[in-house]
Amino acid sequence: MREEPEVSFKSKWVWPFIQTAELAYIGPTKVKVDRFNDNHVIVCKDKYMNISMDFWVRVIPTKKAVLQVASNIGTERMSDEKTINDLFDLRFSESIKSIASKYHYQEIIDNKTNFVSEVIEHIGTSIYGYSIEDAKILRCSHIEPVDR
Repeated sequence: MREEPEVSFKSKWVWPFIQTAELAYIGPTKVKVDRFNDNHVIVCKDKYMNISMDFWVRVIPTKKAVLQVASNIGTERMSDEKTINDLFDLRFSESIKSIASKYHYQEIIDNKTNFVSEVIEHIGTSIYGYSIEDAKILRCSHIEPVDR
């Protein structure tokens, strides 16, 4: 019968040949979301907006969250930027599009902090054992109205 895995946030003794140990980085990792050109965002009044945002996510430092992430994607990939980008890109992009559709372009520019807060709130605080530590808008540009 196998015991439940142990999670330690400090050093731990491991008996070779009897136990195995896996190390994982649970600190912040950047997720970059770019919505440009064909992947633009539509804001209020049917206008295009290009936007680039960085999100910093980290594994929630609890035994439950670490085990959840480790079982879902493995300890060696839990801080890999490509894996995390693949995991979160769609969800973050959809949240950006959803929140941006409520605002005019100039409102987003004037109230970047509020926009970012709403996007984070829309995404949620705990996702697959990760939490969003911070986010910011890197670039934002207005494009001509959508032709219908």
